[in-house]
Amino acid sequence: SEKAAGGGGALVGGVSEAQWRWRRRAAVALLVFGVVCCVTCTDAIVSAVKEEAVVVQLAQELARHEAVVAQTTRAQAKAKEVVAAVEAVTTAGRQLSVATTNATAVADALQSAEAQLSRALEADRRHGHGGGAAAAGASALTPQQPPSQKNLWAWTTSMYHEHAEFVSTDKMLRDLSASVGA
Repeated sequence: SEKAAGGGGALVGGVSEAQWRWRRRAAVALLVFGVVCCVTCTDAIVSAVKEEAVVVQLAQELARHEAVVAQTTRAQAKAKEVVAAVEAVTTAGRQLSVATTNATAVADALQSAEAQLSRALEADRRHGHGGGAAAAGASALTPQQPPSQKNLWAWTTSMYHEHAEFVSTDKMLRDLSASVGA
């Protein structure tokens, strides 16, 4: 009856007061544990979000750097193309210079040969090998036509002059060929 009157060991709904205190402490402990877990989880989530933001920022910087590298690579490829084009133009310029030098040398050799040929023809004319009455009179005769007795001397003289002209021309052409070939 003492317990029923609300003394130290009173029963409430068949449970003693000590059990109620124990249950209350357990409930408070569970509540504190839940709050601590909530705070810890929230802190972990906030830290993860911050780390994710750092990762995203690093990924963006990496993408920017990759774009710069790609642009630099394209610029380097274009620079190599320009260098190759400049080298081709330089090589062509050198070849043109060599060809011009060779053409000038050939032109000089041809002018020299022309001068030699002109001098030789002039010398032939002065010595009577390049024309004259005998050659003009015998020009109608060819080696295939047998000469008559009366113009045998003219024919022989004409043949001699033609042979001399052929030999001097042949010598000049050989000299010209040697000077152009050198």
